[in-house]
Parts: sequence; C-alpha cells; structure tokens
Amino acid sequence: MAQQEPNEVMSPKSNTYKQDISISKTGDGESKIITKVNENKKTKTKKTKKDIADKYQKNIRADFLYAKIHRARVTDSNLNYIGSISLDSGLMKASGILEGMKVEILNINNGERFSTYAIKANSSQDNTKGDEKYKAATVCLNGAAARKVQTGDIIIIIAYANIKIKHASKIKPRVVFVDSDNMITEIQE
Repeated sequence: MAQQEPNEVMSPKSNTYKQDISISKTGDGESKIITKVNENKKTKTKKTKKDIADKYQKNIRADFLYAKIHRARVTDSNLNYIGSISLDSGLMKASGILEGMKVEILNINNGERFSTYAIKANSSQDNTKGDEKYKAATVCLNGAAARKVQTGDIIIIIAYANIKIKHASKIKPRVVFVDSDNMITEIQE
C-alpha cells in the first residue's frame, strides 16, 4: 500500500481546519497512514456590556459596615502612647471588633473623622468623675488620635469588612449601643 503525503496543516488560529494524523498497522504488517480532517470553525459569541459587567461585578470588593459601637464616651486620651484606641474587652467582644482591626472614629462633639486600630484594654476600670470614682468601660484614644478628642466626647466607632459585593447580603453588621458609662444597653444584628 502506498503512503499518502498529508495535506498542509493550517493553524487553528486561522479558523480553517485541523488535521489529525495517525499511523496504524494493517493485518498484513504494512503501516497505513490515516488522515482525518476536522473542521475547526470557531464561533465567536458577542458579549454584551451587561455580560462583561456581570462577570466583573462578581469579583468586585467593597467596604461594608461590619461593627459599630454607637455613642461611646471617651474615658481618657493618652498623647504619649504609640497610637490606637484602647477599647474595653467586653465592648470589643460584643461588637466583634478584633484587636488590630482598622476602625473609623467619628467624634460627635467636634465633627472629626479619623481612622486608627483597636487594641484591647482591661474590662471596666475605675475612672474619676469629679471627686467620685465609678466603673466605666474604657474608651481611650492614644497617640496622635488623642489630639482629635477630649475626655468626655461622644464618639462612634465603626469597623468595616472588605468583601465581594456578591456576598454583601450575607453580612449582618452588629451595632452595640452604650450608656454614658459605656455599658452595653442593646445589641442589634
């Protein structure tokens, strides 16, 4: 049996055809070249702007409210500390704010808005109010942040989570309401 020369193989990128070549042995010991030509027509589907937007929107991330301590009173400020906000460990646990987490501070008294990170303070320490001592949950601004508040200011502490937009409906932010001594009065989820 005579051998056939295979046709010229054109690139699949040219949208013409692709050729598969295989060699098989016949029963009488001769080799036979089998050539198969397969059409390789690529069909291009046009993607609409909506299709493209939907694809990318699935992976877009944004900051969403994760936790909030509402109307806490500043119990102290320490300019000579390295930085951060010291929060009562009970407030941190109730709100879900973790040590080292970035938080936004909104000062209701003077309108300042700034960010820092949370560190854990001891639970409910003795604070001085005039001549009397009383228990209050610690909310102390440290370092440069101490310049933005005064002891007694009312602040809101907010933490955000950076998540994919497609998961946004699953986030249930926790809001902790406190009294004038920073004691928890209500938790909303």
